[in-house]
Amino acid sequence: MRIENNVIVELDKEDEKHLFIPKEAEGFNVDGYVGFFGELESIEVEEGNPAFYVKDNCLISNKKGTLLVAAKGAKIPSDGSVKRIFNFAFNMLESVKGEVRIPEGVEEIGVRAFGGTDIKKLYLPASVKAIYEGFFLQKLDTHPQIIVDANNPYYYAEGGCLIERETMSVVAVFGDEIVIPEGVKRIGAGTICFYAFKKIVFPASLEEIDKVNFAMIGSPEFLVPENSYAQKYLKEQKLPYSYTK
Repeated sequence: MRIENNVIVELDKEDEKHLFIPKEAEGFNVDGYVGFFGELESIEVEEGNPAFYVKDNCLISNKKGTLLVAAKGAKIPSDGSVKRIFNFAFNMLESVKGEVRIPEGVEEIGVRAFGGTDIKKLYLPASVKAIYEGFFLQKLDTHPQIIVDANNPYYYAEGGCLIERETMSVVAVFGDEIVIPEGVKRIGAGTICFYAFKKIVFPASLEEIDKVNFAMIGSPEFLVPENSYAQKYLKEQKLPYSYTK
């Protein structure tokens, strides 16, 4: 581990199984950090450290209530202390499976925070107001579901899509058949990736597809409105499609 100006800026092999946070470390800013891929077994914060603590096998920042890193067997504390789930926090943790409820009070979920997990149902509370695109990249053989609290003013789920209301952007997809609702304008970066679909239906309202690798999602049936942006995009990508009726 390398620390500069009291900030952790680099991790090493010794940190991959057992993460020890010394008392002088007050920040976590590891360039290119992509998580521990489910291999982290334990986290320890040295006594006297004012910036971090461990609860439910999670490393949490006192300053911003950020859940930075989760070790095996971790769960999100439900005491209201966590406001933000950091990038890759639960990435590929086998203990994250079945039904998972994000506690009320969590406001932000980072990139691939729950990537590669075996979640079947993910419940998002009314408090969540910022979700980074590609936060929920799942295993190829799973067909999870995202359920959003009806009182959430920022997001809703429909047609196998998690949609940001303000921009009408798809920020995640789930299930094996995706019917993108009419009114959606954009498919966000990394949202359709590393996953096998049977069918994807595009709306006439779509205006942008951002950094989606359709070569990594099997061979779904693509349905598009005639003369639509989606038709033009798929044609440019040399992908087969049919017209919606």
